[in-house]
Amino acid sequence: MEGLQARPVRQRVLCGLVAAIAIVGGILAFGGPAQAHSGDTIQSLWASVPPAVDGAMSSGEWSAAASVDLGAIPGNQLPAFLLIMNNDSFLWVAYDAVGDTTVTTNDSASFSLDTGHDGAATDGGEDEFYLGDFTAHIVWRGGGYTWEDMPFDPGLPDHAGLAGVRGFGPSDLGGADHRFYEFQIPLVLIGASPGDTLGLFGGSQPAPGVTDYSGYAYSTWPSYVTSPIPLAQYGNLDLAVPPGPIGVVLSPSSATTNGAPGQNVSYNQMWGRIVQAYHQVRAGMNSGDSSALRAAQSDLTALASAAEQFGWEGYFIELLALRALASFSLGDAGHAMRDLDQALGLAEQDRRVLLFVSKGKAMADLLTEAIRQGIQRRPFAQKLLDRFPEEEAPRKEYGHPDLVEPLSEREVEVLTRMAEGLTYHDIAERLFISVNTVRYHVKGLYGKLGVSSRADAIARARDLNLI
Repeated sequence: MEGLQARPVRQRVLCGLVAAIAIVGGILAFGGPAQAHSGDTIQSLWASVPPAVDGAMSSGEWSAAASVDLGAIPGNQLPAFLLIMNNDSFLWVAYDAVGDTTVTTNDSASFSLDTGHDGAATDGGEDEFYLGDFTAHIVWRGGGYTWEDMPFDPGLPDHAGLAGVRGFGPSDLGGADHRFYEFQIPLVLIGASPGDTLGLFGGSQPAPGVTDYSGYAYSTWPSYVTSPIPLAQYGNLDLAVPPGPIGVVLSPSSATTNGAPGQNVSYNQMWGRIVQAYHQVRAGMNSGDSSALRAAQSDLTALASAAEQFGWEGYFIELLALRALASFSLGDAGHAMRDLDQALGLAEQDRRVLLFVSKGKAMADLLTEAIRQGIQRRPFAQKLLDRFPEEEAPRKEYGHPDLVEPLSEREVEVLTRMAEGLTYHDIAERLFISVNTVRYHVKGLYGKLGVSSRADAIARARDLNLI
């Protein structure tokens, strides 16, 4: 009975907090339409050693997490970091609010998920998690958001292990005592598996992402907003898969709008795996490491099988082209020509040119040999070869001894615009390319820099004097 009596009181407290947020500075409810999200993606990292959700950030406890500097997002007022990692059972999210050095009762943190990654509200889904002087789990039901459990109730179905703790003290990112918030979310509760992509908003219906109530400063992700945003404007959260060979996840729990109809598989996550495979091939070619190239061949075969199975033609062509390069580098011209001819046949239908030209001299050499051998798609191969830049005017690259592979001129252009705070849409307009092409370059530069977020990419590039 005591818990039942306490629940309405806490609801009133939270409603009061919402009212205060709406009134102070006219911030949330009356700030006009929400700014569209930047299209940023957070790639969660694998938690080999799970953090302890105990209200203390011990040294190194969150060092394996993906880290996003919220203070680097234009408009955000509270210096803080968003930390994310997962294993095959839990998602861990933390806000390390290094700029909040005071203790106020209403200090809070929250985040929201588009659990189907489909931009559509589904009963029992679209989970939101709030942590202040109490915890609350909110879901979409019956046409609106409603309390599922407040406080968190690990005894409910699929809730085992659900936890959230607010703390105050030092962390790896800030030596002075400050606020931080730790969440532990069971993957079964949000219907997710390693390798899935979810929509993520650093904020919720009742509150911004992380709030210092003493001076009313807050920060949100993926961009600074003045009100809750629609599901379709969330950023992406790519859940990590176990370290080791690339592998292929054939049956994640959520379908995406880009996949073949009815297929339960993560289309968006596949691209990250292709980027990994691309760098495997390039590293193997640059070093002459045949074992690395054979490992890449194996990964590419698994990925190509999945892409063909689910009808993802663009990915399938990309994988055939990469596998052809790997085979050609290993001296296996027979397999290289078969893969290349099939890729050319599919690409010619949609006039896909950049896919081949972007792979540089190695692909030019392969096309030259294919033309010499008289492959079936020789006319298209010659058209592609004519599109490669002349050798006497090579494309500029930006390298550093700490990088396995240099950044291309276009990747540096994109990264420079990211450092200026532009959204993917703005970058696309500035460079006269599509938003998907921007994402392509971002994935590539993330892989080359060994990072998983915009802030880390900018910091790393600056450290290496690339921008």
